[in-house]
Amino acid sequence: MLKVVFIGIGGGVGSILRFLVAEGVQKLTGGVFPWGILAVNLIGCFAIGLLGSLLTGPWLVDEKYQAFILVGLLGGLTTFSSYAFQTIDLARGDDFVIALCNFLMSNFLGFVAVWIGLRLAQEMY
Repeated sequence: MLKVVFIGIGGGVGSILRFLVAEGVQKLTGGVFPWGILAVNLIGCFAIGLLGSLLTGPWLVDEKYQAFILVGLLGGLTTFSSYAFQTIDLARGDDFVIALCNFLMSNFLGFVAVWIGLRLAQEMY
C-alpha cells in the first residue's frame, strides 16, 4: 500500500512539472506546433531510459522509490493523451503537415531519447 502512496505523490509532482515545463516551453517557442508537450515527452523518455536502467541496476533502490520516480513522477510528467489529442486537433484543422511532423518527431525522437538514456546509463556503470 505504501508503494501506491509513493506513486500518487510522484504522479502529482510529475503533473505539476509537466504543466510548468510545457507552458514555459510553449511560451518561449510560440506558434501552433506543440513544442511544450514534445519537450516533456522527450525529457520523460530520456529520463526513463536513464533512470530505469540505473535505479534497477547499479543504483538499486527500494521498489517504492523506483515506483515513485518511474511510475509516478515520470508517468505524471509525460502525457501521451495530450500528445494524441493535440495531434488529432491539428490534423482536423488546417495544420495537417504540423500534425504529421508532431507525430513523426514525437515517436522517432521519443525512442531515440530512451535509447540515449539507456546508453548513457550503461556508460555510467
